[in-house]
Amino acid sequence: MRYDAPMRAARGPGTGLTLAGAAAILAGLYLAGPGLALMRLRRAMRDGDTLALRQLVDFPAVRAGLARQVAETALGAPHRKQALVPFGFSFVRHIAAHEIATRLTPAGLIRLARGGEAGTAMGWHLAGYRLIGPTQVRLRLRAAGDRTLRLTMALEGGRWRLTGMRLPAAMLDGGARDAP
Repeated sequence: MRYDAPMRAARGPGTGLTLAGAAAILAGLYLAGPGLALMRLRRAMRDGDTLALRQLVDFPAVRAGLARQVAETALGAPHRKQALVPFGFSFVRHIAAHEIATRLTPAGLIRLARGGEAGTAMGWHLAGYRLIGPTQVRLRLRAAGDRTLRLTMALEGGRWRLTGMRLPAAMLDGGARDAP
């Protein structure tokens, strides 16, 4: 008997299948993550859990995006060639940011979920989503009246968090079309 032969790990016929199964499970969890985070977000809003909302929502990023959307709706894109458009855009965005900061809080989301302010958030349902990068996904939520709310979630520190929100145009200016 030779004792100097290297020892080899026993590899059975199912080892490759086991690795493929593990990879499939991890991929499934990765793709299901935004939907699960959305369910946790909805539950936290329904239950009034402000701590969970702070963990699930990047409030500064969402507020900044909404302030920009409000300013774009009011004045158009800031890159126009007219001299006062950038100043006006900045001014309106600042005013919008202040108003949004006072309303878009964990308590404000809870009020929204319970039917206060702009209606009930619980009437929205997931209409679809797509990956826009390895760590970002865009979700479409639809409500009565064919209104579409677009959410952006990002994978941060192993958790999916809400980092952006695009409101339907009808919620901003009473228009008949949703925002692109």
